[in-house]
Amino acid sequence: MGQQESRAQGPDAPEDTADRRLLWKGVPEPVLWLVQAQVRQLITNHSMALLTRPEDLSANDAHASAIRQGELLPHEAALANSALRDRTLSPRLQRVLDRLVPSQLSEVAFWDNFFSHVDVLKVRIVTDFLTAQDQAQAERARQQLAAEQAAARRKLEAQREAERRKWAAEEASGV
Repeated sequence: MGQQESRAQGPDAPEDTADRRLLWKGVPEPVLWLVQAQVRQLITNHSMALLTRPEDLSANDAHASAIRQGELLPHEAALANSALRDRTLSPRLQRVLDRLVPSQLSEVAFWDNFFSHVDVLKVRIVTDFLTAQDQAQAERARQQLAAEQAAARRKLEAQREAERRKWAAEEASGV
């Protein structure tokens, strides 16, 4: 899929909601806006980061960023089309693609780097979201248990108090 094909299948292509959402697969709806905002931030303010994979930013691993040549794989082409059709990214993404490809890297390398950055953002944000949900659920369970234990203590204390009163009444009546 060359740059001309990317442009032809970009935001003016026929609408297909499922296709446009392919890039955001696995992102829960409550944090989708945040992932999209972070990706927009990446392509708007940090587009030169797309010259490398995210692993290259933190480690100098020689095999971490093997530069691929050739064509995009079918699933990569579908993801690229999804990204170019997504209203939250277009036309910014197309401008970055036009600026970097082919002058600074191949289209395959561009999409590989882009998808890697998107995946890192998705994993980071979704993990934080799910962790927060788990923590909130654990806190609710802890509070529920504490409330149940307090209710059980009150019931036990009420039973003991009733037994003490009964015993005191029996003692007072001389039984």
